[in-house]
Amino acid sequence: QRCEDLRASSLEVCHVLDAALTEVETSSSLLLCGEPGTGKSTLARAIHAAHRYPGRPFVHSFLGAASGTGWFAERIHDAQRGTLFLHGLSLAPSDVRHGMLTALDRGLHEDLQVRVITASTRSIGELTSNPSLVASDLLGRLSQVVLELPPLRRRGEDIVPAFEAALAREALRLGREPFGRPSSL
Repeated sequence: QRCEDLRASSLEVCHVLDAALTEVETSSSLLLCGEPGTGKSTLARAIHAAHRYPGRPFVHSFLGAASGTGWFAERIHDAQRGTLFLHGLSLAPSDVRHGMLTALDRGLHEDLQVRVITASTRSIGELTSNPSLVASDLLGRLSQVVLELPPLRRRGEDIVPAFEAALAREALRLGREPFGRPSSL
């Protein structure tokens, strides 16, 4: 059932989803790694939605557009008692990374009860082997749990459900009725 909710049917993705959903009630920071389009944002929202306290804030921000040492602390405050999802980890400017490390060291996210989930299109191997992307001390704080999402090309059975989900989201955004599945598929 959990796999159906996220429109995934491949065994590999179901294992990732099960691992993610076991972390729902913990305060561990999560790092989601995977190529663009693998479902990192969808997975972060599913983890947030599965928490026992529905209705809490879900703040989604792109690190590549962030600036200033106080940026991360502001997002933590915005997400108080909820989830802060940051994508583009390896694209964060150095001043933002410094501010993130400072806020995490001070325990600001714990004080305000914020679950921090970050995402990167780089693998954990790439991130750990290249400290110019993300300093190891910051990476360690953001990756208490690492989940690697397999690329869509390795899970062909997920392509049609992912496409249907994207069509349905776009139809809803446009105020239209989502299409049913064509009989030829």
